[in-house]
Amino acid sequence: MSGIPMAKNEDWGNALDGGGITGYPGRVYGPLAGSGGRGVRFEVFTDRIVARDPSGEVFTLYSNSAQVERSGAGLSIEASDRSFALVTTDRAALEELRESAPFEIREKIESAMGDLRSSQRGQRFTMLLVAVLLGLVGWFGYVGLKSAAQATVKKLPISLDREIGDLAGSEVIPGATPLADPVVQAALEEMVQRLEPTAAVEGFDYRIEVLQSPNVNAIALPGGRIFVLTGLISAAETPEQVAGVLAHEMAHVTLRHGVKRLVQSLGLVVAVEIVIGDWGGLGVLMVEGVRHLVEQGYSREAEAEADAEGVRMLLAAQIDPRGLARFFETLQHKHSTEIPTWLGSHPDLEDRIQRVEGLVEEAQVSQYQGFSFEWDEVRDRVE
Repeated sequence: MSGIPMAKNEDWGNALDGGGITGYPGRVYGPLAGSGGRGVRFEVFTDRIVARDPSGEVFTLYSNSAQVERSGAGLSIEASDRSFALVTTDRAALEELRESAPFEIREKIESAMGDLRSSQRGQRFTMLLVAVLLGLVGWFGYVGLKSAAQATVKKLPISLDREIGDLAGSEVIPGATPLADPVVQAALEEMVQRLEPTAAVEGFDYRIEVLQSPNVNAIALPGGRIFVLTGLISAAETPEQVAGVLAHEMAHVTLRHGVKRLVQSLGLVVAVEIVIGDWGGLGVLMVEGVRHLVEQGYSREAEAEADAEGVRMLLAAQIDPRGLARFFETLQHKHSTEIPTWLGSHPDLEDRIQRVEGLVEEAQVSQYQGFSFEWDEVRDRVE
C-alpha cells in the first residue's frame, strides 16, 4: 500500500466525494504526523481510506500493499513507505473497516480483528480476575492495595499505558508552548535512540516533546510520551546530564510506576471500568490521576528504582551515568529553588547522588561514547 498525503488545505468535500468534516475518530502516527501523532477523522471507500486532521491536512491511504496489524485495542493500517499509519480503536470504525475497506486489505483486516477479538476475550477474563482480586485485597489496607496494584499491572497489556498517556496528553503541563526546533529535537531523539535498545521491557513507544518553560523538569507519561522543558536543557552543562534524566524517565515507563500509582490510587474503579470498556468515564479519572502524579511525584522508593534502572541503561548504552549525579549537583548548587517534585528534598537528593556514584564505581567502566551534536549549539537554541 502506498500512502500519499494530499496537499494541505485540499478541499475536504472533494476528498470525501462530497460531505462535510465527518468520519470515524482515529489517530495518525509516523514521520508525516510529527511527534505525538495527530487526531483525525477518516472515511472508508472501496479504493482508499481518507483522513483529515483539525488543521486541514489530508492523508490518503491506497490499498496496493497494506500493512495491517492489531494495535492495542484497535487496528493500525500503515502506508507501504512507512510515512504514516492510521490507528483507530473506535468500535464503529473497526466494523466499517471490516465491511467496507478496499478489497485488497479486507482479508488482512478480518484476520487482525480476529486476533483482536481473541485478545480482548483473554484480556477481559484477566481483567475480571484482577477486579475480583482488588476487591478481595482492598480489606487489607494500604499495604495490601499496594501489592495488589503491582500484581494487577503485571496483568495489564502495555498498550493500556499508551492509551493512558495519550488521554492525559499535554494537559498535564497547561500553557506550555512546544519548541519546534529540529536541532534540539534531533539531539534529544539521538539520546533516546541510544537508550531505547537497553530498556528492560520492549513494546513502549518513546515520543519526545520539547516545551518552552523556564522550569527545570522532564516528565514521562505512561506509555513513553516524554515532555522535556527548555529550562532543563539550559541548566544542563553536558548532554550526558540530560541523557541521565531521560534514562531516569524512561525507567519510570518500563517499570510502569505511573500505571501502578494510578491503579493503587483509583483501585477497583480502574479494573471494573477497563473490564466493561467504559473509557468515557475512566478518561476523566485517568487525566486527573496523571495530573496529580505529575504535581506530587513518585515515592522515594520508586525514584530509587528509576535511578538504578536508569544507570543500568546508561551503562549499557555507553553513556556516562555520572552525568545524572552531576545534574543533581547542578540543581543543588545553582537551582535550589527550582528543584522539581521528582527530585525530592535536599537530604534525599544527596543520598541519590551517592547511590548513583556507587553504582558507577561498581560497574568499573572507563570508556564511554559521546554524541554527534554540539551541546553548546543545542543550549543556544533554547535560550
